[in-house]
Order: sequence, then structure tokens, then C-alpha cells
Amino acid sequence: MASFTAPVIEVGGAGSVGYARGTYAFAMGPTAAMQLSDRGNWLTIYERQSDGSWRIKRNIWNSDQPVPAPAPASR
Repeated sequence: MASFTAPVIEVGGAGSVGYARGTYAFAMGPTAAMQLSDRGNWLTIYERQSDGSWRIKRNIWNSDQPVPAPAPASR
């Protein structure tokens, strides 16, 4: 992993449900010439437990990259 950032943009909630959302960006690979990179958004939903702690209930991320074209059908 050459670099990774995931800054938080917003935190909120009500009652026993909370959330945080933000963006991410990373680059990885053995050399700069061979690096793969991506950026996108993430959302994590938390639920308060009976002991007062918070646990992740749902976590999702999505890339800003376009979906790759399907491979051509072989004949």
C-alpha cells in the first residue's frame, strides 16, 4: 500500500443509530509505474449496544471509477 486516506465528511445520528460518511483514496503496487489506484465514497452505520458501546451494523463503499466493459464473447 503506497498511500491510503479516508477522511470523514459527516457524522450524525439519532437514538441508538449513528453514521459516518466520507471519501477514500488509495494507491498500491510494487513501483510507481505499476501502481493501481482508486477513489470513492464510504458510509458506515453504527448501532448502540446494551452496554453503551457502538458496533458497526452496516458498512459500504463505492468507487468513482466507471464499471469495466465486459470481456468480448468468445466464439
